[in-house]
Amino acid sequence: MAKAVVFFAEGTEECEALLVVDLLRRAKVEVLVASASGSREILSSHKVHITADALAEEVDYSDVDLVVLPGGIPGTPNLAANKTVTDTCIAFAKAG
Repeated sequence: MAKAVVFFAEGTEECEALLVVDLLRRAKVEVLVASASGSREILSSHKVHITADALAEEVDYSDVDLVVLPGGIPGTPNLAANKTVTDTCIAFAKAG
């Protein structure tokens, strides 16, 4: 089964993030929501409280097929500020 990690951060646009999670799960992809905010509790751009499955720093990316970076302000800059997120994206890009 394919596996995906969807990164959430404070200020993530909840529709962009949750729609991806929903569609991937309907497609039978194993999805892990990973917080890039240092806490599993995240407040979205429209003040919706979301609980992640894990912190980004806790995830084993060795068997992950896809990472997703949802948009939103300030969610996108918050994702870019997280070293685990950027390191993971660089590793995926280098791996092709």
